[in-house]
This record gives sequence, structure tokens and C-alpha cells, in this order.
Amino acid sequence: MGDGGSANDPFCNGQRDEMLLGKILRLDVDANATSPPFYGIPPDNPFASSAGARPEIWAKGLRNPWRFSFDRSTGDLFIGDVGQDSREEIDFQPGGSPGGRNYGWKVMEGTACGAGGNSGCPSGAPACNAAELTLPILEYTHSGGDCSVTGGFMYRGTNNPRLAGTYFYGDYCSGRLRGATRSSGTWTSRVFSARAAGLTTFGEDAAGELYLATENGFFAKIADANPAAPTVAGVSPVSGSARGGDLVILTGTNFSSAATVTFGGVPATTIAVLDPIATRLSVVTPAHAVGAVDVVVTNPDARSSTLSSAYSFAPVPRVTPPPRTTRTIRRP
Repeated sequence: MGDGGSANDPFCNGQRDEMLLGKILRLDVDANATSPPFYGIPPDNPFASSAGARPEIWAKGLRNPWRFSFDRSTGDLFIGDVGQDSREEIDFQPGGSPGGRNYGWKVMEGTACGAGGNSGCPSGAPACNAAELTLPILEYTHSGGDCSVTGGFMYRGTNNPRLAGTYFYGDYCSGRLRGATRSSGTWTSRVFSARAAGLTTFGEDAAGELYLATENGFFAKIADANPAAPTVAGVSPVSGSARGGDLVILTGTNFSSAATVTFGGVPATTIAVLDPIATRLSVVTPAHAVGAVDVVVTNPDARSSTLSSAYSFAPVPRVTPPPRTTRTIRRP
């Protein structure tokens, strides 16, 4: 929930535990479904047993959370929090956290001290840069036309291997699209060349592919503009029956779940990417004549990779019936 709308949160709602404003709430929507308040309080909410605090609160110190999402692979929480006059930020909570984090507003805007100081704040509210505050993992200023962050999603799809592990977000005013990745605990962000003015939201489908939309009705699917070609480094097992139907694992890079895989020119079936960084691909072999064949992986952009003589189709074993025997049964 936003902080209430007035500039610099004059009542310091973001730091008041008795207020829902300036918070992220966690509710049990299956409880009290037919009676007020039509939701329940999860017993492990961080303020569920705190006197004077609203038990619905999960996180506080937020100005205007505009889109938050969970990483489907890790459970990490990403929060796009719109700033006041100078900074936009992405806040983070690791999966498995007990909640209760304070992201600093209004005493801080991003990693800077807030223009409103701590005026109007309750006694005991933290000061700027206090150790108990959780600073953003990413921020940017209002230069170049930026003014309002739109939080997005971590890419966990399989159609764009190079984008794996990239958190997408953008800016409503400038339309700039950004992608952030983490290495050794440090987050870095880049600006993409494409823009989406009036960016209001991102979305994720069941397969982990990402989309964006703007206030004027523009809708687009996010894709790698210059995808890398796949490479096939290994096949396991390296042989199977000529009648097909065997499960085979390919190892390499830049595999797509929408790829085609052929064994000696005959398409395999049941293709699936097995890991988030698209280095393992499972397929089911087709029926094929006996002999060694090339394995070819072709991504949707027609880029391909060939591993020569990588798989051998073996003859189908022939079952020889036992010889017939006769017995003479004499009547006593």
C-alpha cells in the first residue's frame, strides 16, 4: 500500500506500525471467507503478536510499491518502490525470510536521506542509514526523463537462454527497460535499447516467459533481440534401439524449449529444457535405421549446432523361440 499520497509522507505512515499505509501486507485469503474482515492473519506474520501493530503487515518503510513479484525458482521477493523527487528503487527480500523488514521511507529515499527527515515520525523510528534499515539492491535517479519505477519479474523462461537470471523492470515516464543480474552478491543493471513509454506493468506466463504492457494498450512479449546459437557438447546415452522411444540428455549451451532436435534428420519428440541456464535438454529418440547419426539442435531463430556421429541406433534384438519338442504319451 502507498503511504497516503502527501509529499514526503508528513505523517510518517511508512514508519507507523499501527497504520497499513506504506506497507506490504500478508493475508490468509481462505480464512473468514464469508464473514468480516473476509481474510485471516497468518500466525507467523512478523507483527501478528505485537501490541499496537497491525498484524497484516509483512514489510514497512515503503512509499508506493508499484508492482512486486516473487522469483518462481527461489521465492525471492522483488519490490519496485516509486520515489518522491529524486530516486527510484528496487527492494529485495530473500526467499524464506520471516518478514518484518524496514525499507526506510520516509527517512530514506533509496540510499539517500529523505528530504522530509524524520518529522512526524513516532518515537523510536530509525534515523537515516540506521543499521536496522534494508537498503535497495538497485536504484536510479530522475535524470534523462526517468521519474517512476515499474517493478517486474525475474526471467525464468527457457525460450531466451541468455536472459536467464535477469530481473526486468522499467520506468513509466521514460519507458526505459532495464535488466539486472547478480554476481557474487552484487547486483548490476543495464539499460536496453527498446523503450515502452507509459510502462505500467509486467507479466509472467506459466512457462516463465515475460510480457509488458503500457497505459495506451501496447502489449509485448520480451525476447532476446540477438539470441546466441546453441551448442551441443554431449549426448547421453550414446546409443539406443533403432525402434526409438529412448530418453536422451543433451548437454551444451543456449538450448530453447522451442528447439527442434533431429537424429540423422529425423525429428525427436518430447523436448524439454532441464535447467534454468539452458545447458541440458531432454528428448525422446525417433525410430531410425541402424547406424551412427548426427544430432542437430535448431533454435526457433534457425541457428543450429551439430554433433557429428554422436548417437548410434542399434538393431532391435530378435527373440528366437525355443525349439519345438514332441512327447509321446502312451496309454497304460
